[in-house]
Amino acid sequence: MTDHWEQIQTLQMSLQTAELRLGPQEDIRELRLSCSLLTIARGSCLLIVTSHDSPSASPCGSIHISADRPIMTAEIVLSNHDFDTLTDGLSRPALRPVSIVLALQEQLSVSLEGFLRIEADRDVDIVGISTQIPLK
Repeated sequence: MTDHWEQIQTLQMSLQTAELRLGPQEDIRELRLSCSLLTIARGSCLLIVTSHDSPSASPCGSIHISADRPIMTAEIVLSNHDFDTLTDGLSRPALRPVSIVLALQEQLSVSLEGFLRIEADRDVDIVGISTQIPLK
């Protein structure tokens, strides 16, 4: 493997599938987004997005990075308004995949080939999320 590593503080992903889960009460809503990682080779991420009346500003969630498997699990809490906006955007048909970028509290070491350097499982705070939803 390479000796050249770069430090990244964002994870860029491409949305593969999205499903909305609703509970018996109106206040239980959850988006489960299955994504393929673009900034890390051969990786995937299950992104679980929930809503809350007044979420904390930062961090807005966390991501669990496994050292043994190329699968990450992230949980994010959005305001009710932002959750509804994201759900509406994902409900529209798109010609290109939706892009999601997570801003991380800490840096990750990634080789120029896209391989993540990690010695043990890590939990990293997420300080922001942005999405690009193609309209046409």
